Amino acid sequence: MVFIDIVIFIVSLTLLIISANTLVKSSSSLAKVLRVPEFIIGLTVVSVGTSIPELATSIVAAIKQNSEIITGTIIGSNIANIGLILGIASIMVPIELKKKKFSLDSIFLVFISITLFILSLDQKIKWTEGLFFLLLFIAYISLLIKRSRKSEYVHLEENIVRHKISFFKNILTILFSFAFLYLGAEYLVKSASLIASIFGISEETIALTMIAVGTSLPELFVTLSSARQHKVSILMGNIIGSNISNTLLIFGSAAVISPIILSSFDVFIMLPIMITVSLLLYNFIKTTWFSRVLEGVLFLFFYLIFVLTIILLAPA
Repeated sequence: MVFIDIVIFIVSLTLLIISANTLVKSSSSLAKVLRVPEFIIGLTVVSVGTSIPELATSIVAAIKQNSEIITGTIIGSNIANIGLILGIASIMVPIELKKKKFSLDSIFLVFISITLFILSLDQKIKWTEGLFFLLLFIAYISLLIKRSRKSEYVHLEENIVRHKISFFKNILTILFSFAFLYLGAEYLVKSASLIASIFGISEETIALTMIAVGTSLPELFVTLSSARQHKVSILMGNIIGSNISNTLLIFGSAAVISPIILSSFDVFIMLPIMITVSLLLYNFIKTTWFSRVLEGVLFLFFYLIFVLTIILLAPA
């Protein structure tokens, strides 16, 4: 029954979001104890944490050998993070960045997006290529750790991580969060497949829109909270880091579990759009805050074009 499937989809998505939010809070609390700088937290702990719904969804889909869900979720989330979420944040608050801050990270994002496109030209991501992505992710995190050692430690304010709870309680909370994330992802994938079959549309279309935006809600919540509190380092680090995590960690993990098959629509339409928004992000970082407001409007317009492209061109 379609109504029950839709309810299961919404409940599963809600479970994913709540679990991810809990995971981020617990992880950030541990990071505060370790006195890690804000921009490093944004690029690592927060960004990986908010990408957990995509990771859980993609791993379950990989186990079920459902490539459409994987590609749609990751590509759609990356485009939504920049086009929709950063677009909204740019209009909400002036985003002022220190010179060259996040420039290297945005260049790296463009590089791995192009690399993904090149490796996808044969319309398949093999386990060896997935392993390459995972090793690249480990190397990137290692470089971030080195950068954090060179940076001055920054005290995080209480409204970012409010509670100092015990180490073991944080660990226990993280483990429970992972369990509920997997449970939510399991039923999200099942219900999405059923909804797609009932309405006669592709699972990839569901993934590119409903699942992609739904699993990007943690990024949206963190971004809006950071924007209201003028925590630009957390805001930008979360968006860039999430896209890097989606591309390297999630695509890599899913490909190691099971080869990912991409459609011509993925390779020649969706991936070029993802590369384009990554290039726009790099330009966004280099401009002044006033220009960023105008670019925020451009991001939202670009995302609208992306949605219309899916509606008009996505395979049924």
